[in-house]
Amino acid sequence: MSVNGNDMTEHEASRRAITWIRDRLGSVGDLSPEVVSVVWVTVYRCMELGIDVERRGGRVGLMFNKDGTFGISDLMIRSKKSIGKIEFLQKMVSIIRNTSQRADIINIEQLLVDCLKWDIIDAAEMSDIDRKFARESAIADSLYSNSVPDEIYT
Repeated sequence: MSVNGNDMTEHEASRRAITWIRDRLGSVGDLSPEVVSVVWVTVYRCMELGIDVERRGGRVGLMFNKDGTFGISDLMIRSKKSIGKIEFLQKMVSIIRNTSQRADIINIEQLLVDCLKWDIIDAAEMSDIDRKFARESAIADSLYSNSVPDEIYT
């Protein structure tokens, strides 16, 4: 995978992401391939960040800036954003699974993909054409080019 150059972090992030997905979402085999990819990348990146927070001393690491001064660190901002993504992901997967109309499912899935893969924060307020243009200029995380582990399908 060689996401960040640290094989130990990659292995641990992968293990934690697989466990989290299985425990919180169950098998993702009922979701579209694009949504599964978004689930994997989002959870993996959140677990990777969690490992970074742990290595920097947990809460202490979240309280100090890179230059050693006390305050809101980049790590704290990224952690809060990461928590929001995970919460959004859980809610959206639940909504997808509890929706019966195929057209509605497709719309919900595209909103999830736009928000998390393409980082279109205000996608829900945008027209379909505006979202299409936003996707065309967005850059997805490099992890999307890798395959999703088979373990999350079981």
